[in-house]
Amino acid sequence: MKDEDIIGAVRSMRKLVSTMDSLGFPTKQLLQDEELAEFIEKDLPIRISKISSEIHDTLQSVEKSKRYREVIKRLCDIKERK
Repeated sequence: MKDEDIIGAVRSMRKLVSTMDSLGFPTKQLLQDEELAEFIEKDLPIRISKISSEIHDTLQSVEKSKRYREVIKRLCDIKERK
């Protein structure tokens, strides 16, 4: 992967985590409505939270990796030189 692609992937995944977190609460509220709850799987909010958490943990590992830190340093250095 190119340096820019790595940064782009991490940023996109961060946006996904944010979106999934935003979905969890309204899904729980819909489950509280008797009529609407029949359309939503009971464990959906838990699955949303679990996947969001797993992606977040993965991103933290990537961001702590040597490769990612080198990419950040390289790109910051390029910007400073301009």
